[in-house]
Amino acid sequence: MARFIKIVSSFLFTVLVYDLFSQTNISGIINKYAAVTVVDFCNNKVTVADTTGFSVGKKVLIIQMKGATIDGSNTSSFGDITNYNGCGNYEINEIIANTGGVIEFKYALIRDYQASGGVQLITLEEYTDAVVSAPLTAQAWNGSTGGVLLLKANTLTLNDSITVKGKGFRGALYENDNSSNACYNSVGGATDYYCSTVNCGAPKGEGIGNAGFNYGRGKNGNGGGGGDDHNTGGGGGSNYGAGGVGGRRSNETSSQCHGPSPGTGGAALMYSTGNNKIFMGGGGGAGDGNNNQGTGGANGGGIVIIMCNTLIGNNKKINANGNPVDTIVGLNCCYAQSDGAGGGGGGDLAAVYEHSDRPGARAAAVSVAAAAAAATAKNDGAED
Repeated sequence: MARFIKIVSSFLFTVLVYDLFSQTNISGIINKYAAVTVVDFCNNKVTVADTTGFSVGKKVLIIQMKGATIDGSNTSSFGDITNYNGCGNYEINEIIANTGGVIEFKYALIRDYQASGGVQLITLEEYTDAVVSAPLTAQAWNGSTGGVLLLKANTLTLNDSITVKGKGFRGALYENDNSSNACYNSVGGATDYYCSTVNCGAPKGEGIGNAGFNYGRGKNGNGGGGGDDHNTGGGGGSNYGAGGVGGRRSNETSSQCHGPSPGTGGAALMYSTGNNKIFMGGGGGAGDGNNNQGTGGANGGGIVIIMCNTLIGNNKKINANGNPVDTIVGLNCCYAQSDGAGGGGGGDLAAVYEHSDRPGARAAAVSVAAAAAAATAKNDGAED
């Protein structure tokens, strides 16, 4: 009997030790990112700017972040999406060769990608049992890489939060218009949806399209439009739902520079099981200003993709919200005063996927949680 108890005790100790060492604590940024400069469909290869962390046998996500075609007319249709092209396409594959910056995949690429549309490779980090021991996040989108958190585990336990808040498309920077034409055409009231300088309107937020013209109230795909002269607010970034419209100028007299045309909110993006695309939250447009008392737009939210059999939440949060509007640069104390306020960042999505038997195939989503919608602040200053 004593020998039996000793054997059982030894077995239990072995199981406990194995369980302890099979768990991996994760936190911070776990993924590696590389911008794709060439997509070679015929040979099932891509050329990347940096191969660090992309070893043979590693599974990766290939995803196109931008590249949608948008309406360019100087009308309320500016920024409407006329063709998504490869934007939002994604799939998982496996590396079988990595030579001189050229990566070859094990499986044929399923979807179409245009390297000019911000295509990137992201490592799929795999674990038996992973424990989020401190906040887990993604590299912030920098214009070519980042904005996505990706992992796979048998069991994922959240002892802390997962957040990609504000890691998506970038909000427009505030630009002060202190030129002699700060009041557009001497009376204000600019109504253009796009323009080439800050004289008529503030910068647009970043989105899935390429506006061509960076200023004015027209949306930039899911990026918010900049507030038009004079002193109007920027539009909010968007994702599944449209972004909010910026605030008009108020408390003005008939003799002051007018501001009737705030930034338009980002366009609502199309999600369906048929197109199976995913997008980051759009950046907010900047507010128009000439007194250094306005604010830029806020960043949109990033993307979280989790593949696991069991998710133990422990009442922790997965946060893919966009950022709220920041305070005035240089003051760090207050929001927009006599100038226009920027638009908030568009929220993104957190997706939990079931495991796929084939690493190169797209997995089927089992749950999707939408983040909060964007909002914009209103300028109620009376100064010119």
